Amino acid sequence: MNGICGIKPKRGNIIRPLIYLSREEIELYCSENSLEYVTDSTNLSDDYTRNKIRHQIIPLMREFNPNLISTISDETKLLSDINSFVELKVDEAIESCKAENGYSCNALKALPDEIKPSVIYALCRENGVKPEYKHISLILSILNSGAVDLNGNIRAVSKQGTLRFINTEDKENYFSDIELKLPMRFTWNNKNYSVEELNNEKSEVALKRTLLEKKLIFRTRRAGDTFTLPKRKVTKSLKKLFNELKIPEEKRNKILLLADGSDILWIEGIGASENARSYKNDGFIINIKNRNGVNNNA
Repeated sequence: MNGICGIKPKRGNIIRPLIYLSREEIELYCSENSLEYVTDSTNLSDDYTRNKIRHQIIPLMREFNPNLISTISDETKLLSDINSFVELKVDEAIESCKAENGYSCNALKALPDEIKPSVIYALCRENGVKPEYKHISLILSILNSGAVDLNGNIRAVSKQGTLRFINTEDKENYFSDIELKLPMRFTWNNKNYSVEELNNEKSEVALKRTLLEKKLIFRTRRAGDTFTLPKRKVTKSLKKLFNELKIPEEKRNKILLLADGSDILWIEGIGASENARSYKNDGFIINIKNRNGVNNNA
């Protein structure tokens, strides 16, 4: 509908007060008020499609409807108002469909059919895709499950009830193993990490001091990794745990771990395992600070 509405009278800080006036009306006003104006010479040539429409098609259409210009102008205003209302509803729908790491497929499917294409169109634009009708249809067809490649190296993926948009050209961030020390600081994946001693302070995320006696390393996931859930004392493969937590595939290689061989003692964003957690007011904690200054003790 944006294309049908044409140029808006106000867009950002640009205002076009004469957009709904005809050329004849503007020229008459200039004549009556002795105003000089300049004609763009390119508007006189039929080498441009817009001029062929102005010079050849519009005059022919006016033979059937002498009020064509005013009719188009009135319809454009009406469509613009309708489009503004639709855009408002689309924004509300997108907000209601937001989920962790993407958009809820069930919420998208529950939207009225009349607004679904507009919502998918807006999601594509937000995620760097120049959407065509075929893209919208393909995305709607995979909401139960599936994936489809769009333009601009973007892929839409529907998995575990979540729709996500992934840039297939994103390069993986490979983390070089770092041995645990106290204290220590390092940076990776736009985050600042620090390991700090806990002195008689209450903390539900503290790790045992005795771990410092081992040769433990910070690294990312590997095949065969396992994690023992705190309190429940159930050991699961890291792959199964990430599946249960619905962590997107593209994020799994960027989650930092503290490992003792294949035994994962700490997972970024999840915390310490039963084998590593300190239930006393001592030990150490791992702080994570995003580059924007947000702290996260995990």
